[in-house]
Amino acid sequence: MEQDWVKVLTTTELYKAKVVEVLLKERNIACHILNKQDSAYVMIGEIEIYVQQVDQEQVLEIIQEIDD
Repeated sequence: MEQDWVKVLTTTELYKAKVVEVLLKERNIACHILNKQDSAYVMIGEIEIYVQQVDQEQVLEIIQEIDD
Protein backbone atom coordinates (compact mmCIF):
# COMPACT_ATOMS: atom_id res chain seq x y z
CA MET A 1 0.00 0.00 0.00
CA GLU A 2 1.25 3.48 -0.76
CA GLN A 3 2.78 5.61 1.96
CA ASP A 4 -0.06 8.15 2.17
CA TRP A 5 -2.50 5.53 3.54
CA VAL A 6 -2.99 5.27 7.32
CA LYS A 7 -4.81 2.76 9.49
CA VAL A 8 -7.84 4.30 11.21
CA LEU A 9 -9.64 1.24 12.57
CA THR A 10 -8.79 -2.23 13.80
CA THR A 11 -11.67 -4.50 14.80
CA THR A 12 -12.65 -8.14 15.05
CA GLU A 13 -16.25 -7.31 14.11
CA LEU A 14 -16.88 -7.52 10.38
CA TYR A 15 -20.21 -5.69 10.62
CA LYS A 16 -18.53 -2.66 12.19
CA ALA A 17 -15.94 -2.52 9.41
CA LYS A 18 -18.71 -2.73 6.80
CA VAL A 19 -20.71 0.07 8.47
CA VAL A 20 -17.65 2.31 8.44
CA GLU A 21 -16.95 1.39 4.81
CA VAL A 22 -20.48 2.35 3.75
CA LEU A 23 -20.36 5.65 5.63
CA LEU A 24 -17.04 6.54 4.04
CA LYS A 25 -18.24 5.66 0.55
CA GLU A 26 -21.33 7.84 1.09
CA ARG A 27 -18.96 10.75 1.80
CA ASN A 28 -16.74 9.90 -1.20
CA ILE A 29 -13.79 9.00 1.04
CA ALA A 30 -11.58 6.29 -0.42
CA CYS A 31 -10.84 3.38 1.91
CA HIS A 32 -9.31 -0.08 1.84
CA ILE A 33 -10.32 -2.95 4.09
CA LEU A 34 -7.70 -5.54 4.96
CA ASN A 35 -9.32 -8.64 6.44
CA LYS A 36 -6.74 -10.64 8.39
CA GLN A 37 -9.27 -13.00 9.95
CA ASP A 38 -8.76 -16.73 9.56
CA SER A 39 -11.27 -18.15 7.10
CA ALA A 40 -11.95 -21.19 9.27
CA TYR A 41 -11.88 -19.42 12.66
CA VAL A 42 -13.18 -15.88 12.21
CA MET A 43 -12.55 -15.14 15.89
CA ILE A 44 -8.82 -15.25 15.09
CA GLY A 45 -7.43 -12.16 13.40
CA GLU A 46 -8.52 -8.60 12.83
CA ILE A 47 -9.96 -6.36 10.14
CA GLU A 48 -8.17 -3.10 9.39
CA ILE A 49 -9.44 -0.03 7.55
CA TYR A 50 -7.04 2.31 5.81
CA VAL A 51 -7.72 5.80 4.41
CA GLN A 52 -5.60 8.46 2.80
CA GLN A 53 -3.73 10.57 5.31
CA VAL A 54 -5.52 13.77 4.25
CA ASP A 55 -8.87 12.20 5.27
CA GLN A 56 -7.66 10.74 8.57
CA GLU A 57 -9.04 13.41 10.92
CA GLN A 58 -12.48 13.45 9.28
CA VAL A 59 -12.67 9.64 9.31
CA LEU A 60 -11.70 9.42 12.98
CA GLU A 61 -14.57 11.81 13.78
CA ILE A 62 -16.99 9.61 11.83
CA ILE A 63 -15.79 6.49 13.66
CA GLN A 64 -16.14 8.25 17.01
CA GLU A 65 -19.76 9.15 16.20
CA ILE A 66 -20.49 5.48 15.53
CA ASP A 67 -18.94 4.42 18.83
CA ASP A 68 -20.96 6.96 20.86
